[in-house]
Amino acid sequence: MWSLKRLFKGAWGEIDALVKTGKCEVTEFIDELESQDDSAHQKILAVLTKMSVYGPVNNINQFRRARDNLYEIKSKHIRFFCCYDKRKGRLIILISAMRKSGHKEQTRNINRAVRVRNEYFEYQYGEKLE
Repeated sequence: MWSLKRLFKGAWGEIDALVKTGKCEVTEFIDELESQDDSAHQKILAVLTKMSVYGPVNNINQFRRARDNLYEIKSKHIRFFCCYDKRKGRLIILISAMRKSGHKEQTRNINRAVRVRNEYFEYQYGEKLE
């Protein structure tokens, strides 16, 4: 049901996208972004590549904690929600992606990302994160 698709591998670690029953929301979003807004596409790919080589960036304008073990990678109007899976080494899992919208929509997307993250960890390890 759940699997991971490797997007970047660097000196620091890996960045993978979450795949559920063959569908990867993150890669679909990246492909769509490439066709619509190439500058935003190039910028977010640069941030993700840099993270795989050097680790999470220490710039809260690009990377910040949204909730416990849920982080937000930001570039212009693009948002990726991600978490760490330390059981598999230095691994960042991209859970979902979106264009920035209003506060209510942002809260809804954070809640959805938390739910998906919990489903993944429960499927992988039989335990829920709180």
